[in-house]
Amino acid sequence: MADQENPEIPIFKAAVCEAIDDLYRANGRKAIGVAAGVYLRQLRLTPIELLHLPRQQLAFNDAGTMLAQAAQKASGAQVRGTGISVNERMRTLYALADEVREKTRVYHDEHKPVPVTRETITELLAHVEGERPAARSFRILTGIALAIDGKTSWSEKFDALLGLCDGIAGLETFQYFDALIGEMLRAPEGFTEMLGEHDLAGEKITGLLALYKGNAGVDQAPSSPERARILYELANRDPMPETRHAFLDHALHTLRANAPLTRQPAAGELAFLIDLTQELRDGEDLLGGPATAKMIERRELHLISDQTIDLLMADAGSHAGKLLRAFEFHEQVSGEKTKRYLEEYVASLMREEQVGEKIAETARDLEAHVRSLGQLNRAAARSTMAERTADRFAQQFEKFQAALVEKSNFFDALARTKGNVGATATALLDMLADRAFARGTMTKAARAYAHALMKQPSFMTSYLADCENEGARKDRLRDLEKLIVKSGLD
Repeated sequence: MADQENPEIPIFKAAVCEAIDDLYRANGRKAIGVAAGVYLRQLRLTPIELLHLPRQQLAFNDAGTMLAQAAQKASGAQVRGTGISVNERMRTLYALADEVREKTRVYHDEHKPVPVTRETITELLAHVEGERPAARSFRILTGIALAIDGKTSWSEKFDALLGLCDGIAGLETFQYFDALIGEMLRAPEGFTEMLGEHDLAGEKITGLLALYKGNAGVDQAPSSPERARILYELANRDPMPETRHAFLDHALHTLRANAPLTRQPAAGELAFLIDLTQELRDGEDLLGGPATAKMIERRELHLISDQTIDLLMADAGSHAGKLLRAFEFHEQVSGEKTKRYLEEYVASLMREEQVGEKIAETARDLEAHVRSLGQLNRAAARSTMAERTADRFAQQFEKFQAALVEKSNFFDALARTKGNVGATATALLDMLADRAFARGTMTKAARAYAHALMKQPSFMTSYLADCENEGARKDRLRDLEKLIVKSGLD
């Protein structure tokens, strides 16, 4: 994996800690969880426990080269593009680690903290006059960390937290539990113990995005494990920013993997990916930023390629259908490389010999053929392709339609088919309303012909010929008025 695609790099870059307080913030703890992830996961430890418990700090310090490996991992990412050496950054991190151990030792020696219980949690959460926010956070998290210390599974720790936070609500007090739950969920094993396994990657991602956005109902929780429902209830009850971001991290991690999103063929998989991309929208941006855009583009290119394009177009029905679907895909996909591939695909279809005849080959009649070319012209004109490319394709379809209308004497042929002025004008207005003519000259010509028909003395008589009473005539005239407006003839 290229460095710029390594999901750990942004985590470390967002947590270039220079002071000890930086390590206790959410970004700092998240970086610790990644840098020391192997060690922490083996022992079912959270970064909060490591930052607040002396015995865990000593054990980590004595665990062979674990500290050195974690420092090197973080430093290597953090110094990229800075001119600072890895060794210099490692010395900074070692110094911060020493400060953390000393701070923790002094606090425990002076205050002799004990594990908080359900009976003492209210007292622990109470405000102490003159206490700084950082000191309050350290005191509270120390008491909670002691209460879950020694639990050998994520489930046990989660259950212990639930026992402590029962009845506690609101971000000011629940933030401490949120931080710990979020850290437990970031560990893959913790996620599985609390939310279970998912058969399909797509379902997992959409479920996690719903949890992240706060719109996952409790009834959407999986039936197993039991803790999943409790977690859904918490997510619906309390503001949980760190837990919500853990949900998002897992969603993006799943998207980054190679597992199919669905069990559907390529067309169904692509449709799901297109819908999922919209779910990942955050205004003009994507959740997870440029890295998410790359993940999506990689999946798009896997589904839209020389190996899959025939499968995607198998039920398009015709040359015109393939062109329309390509324009539709171009509008829906987000990757620039994917869009370029589709532009090249359209160009290759347009280069085929007798392309005009191929576009017409499945048209049931002359009117359907004209409509097909108009649809293609407008699809090209409104596409998200580069302006010059879109214009070139639109002009080609316009020329095909203009040649067809002239060669077939289309307007007269339509009149012969419909039989009277009223029916001919109505059919032409329907085509205009459906945007069946190429923009510009062709639409103007069709409107002029329709206008001329409607000016003929026999138009109104033939248009209202089958109306049996005054009410029916009024309804028919109202329909005509609406059709005129829709056709752009007004």
